[in-house]
Amino acid sequence: MVKKFFTLLIVFMLSFILLPMQNIETLEINLTVSKLLNNPQKYSGKRIVFIGEVIGEPLGRGDYRWINVSDSEGNAIGVWLKVELLKDIKYYGKYNIKGDTVEIGGIYHSICSEHGGDTDIHSDSLRVLKKGYLIKERVNLKRIYTALILGVATLITLLSIRIKKYYESLNK
Repeated sequence: MVKKFFTLLIVFMLSFILLPMQNIETLEINLTVSKLLNNPQKYSGKRIVFIGEVIGEPLGRGDYRWINVSDSEGNAIGVWLKVELLKDIKYYGKYNIKGDTVEIGGIYHSICSEHGGDTDIHSDSLRVLKKGYLIKERVNLKRIYTALILGVATLITLLSIRIKKYYESLNK
């Protein structure tokens, strides 16, 4: 019994010693478009995880689509993925709409030979982290009142100038 316990303990300890020796690449999660573009040798051809807001509309035909994903700095990158991955996206960002925040997993290409040398991400996973929403536009009533007052003042000024010219023409 004691012999089995020590054998199991040795196997367990060896697995913890040998596991870090394997080439396990850690993924950087807080990537931005500028970080990807400025370090192509570090990221190109490698699997990355990218988080951002889906903007625009999906484009393409067949089984694949292009979407644009905007990072926290406001820069966007094209993502090439299967149409099935888009089923969970409800909101695409545009005027008065905040798009869904997604986590994209895939291979980054600084110069993609498949897509004419474009910079893109070939995604094999997409997960919606936060749902988008409609943005209500707020109208500032002070600006409306100011515009109305200035408009009325302009009309009164123009009308008084016109009346003055009319009376001056009658006196001549």
